[in-house]
Amino acid sequence: MMVIRKGIIDRGVAYEQLLKPVQVVIKDDIPQSKAITEQYENIVKKYGRLGRQYEWLARYASWKDLCEIEIGVEGASSYPRRPVYAQLEKELVSQGDSFIIGDTLDDDLFAFFRNFSFPIINKPKFRLLQLAKDQGFYDLMLNTWFCHNPRNGKPCGKCLPCRQVMEESMGFRIPYSGRVRHFFKKNFRV
Repeated sequence: MMVIRKGIIDRGVAYEQLLKPVQVVIKDDIPQSKAITEQYENIVKKYGRLGRQYEWLARYASWKDLCEIEIGVEGASSYPRRPVYAQLEKELVSQGDSFIIGDTLDDDLFAFFRNFSFPIINKPKFRLLQLAKDQGFYDLMLNTWFCHNPRNGKPCGKCLPCRQVMEESMGFRIPYSGRVRHFFKKNFRV
């Protein structure tokens, strides 16, 4: 994160002014919320798996009274076996350059995601890569993080985000050792 931040600052004052100070919060310091945890559990029961980070991010947003926290979810095309993303895409409405949850019959879905915005939900990875090249921040994009289980500070090649990166023609972002692990996981399931 600090490499990306420095890269933005190095681009000039106009960009630096867009950055807010970094705030470090220990996840265990985020207050529990029975209502938010129940919403999360109801969504998981109804739609299947949803990363646990969304539950504590929703609690954090509620605790700090934050709106439109940008979440970097690429959408159902990146997660075809996760019905929650397909449903979420149906419920989103455009707001400027991003999307927010609109009126929905699913009260849990609305209440849970109301503090988030989804600026890249309709953009596949290859499009984001081209956008980064076109707008001159490709070098910064190469420092973004996606791996759930890094090995020695490098992407593992086996977790879902690493597999997606490999399958979306961005394997250059995975070190050779991770590409080998990906190959064996994909081709030699035990």
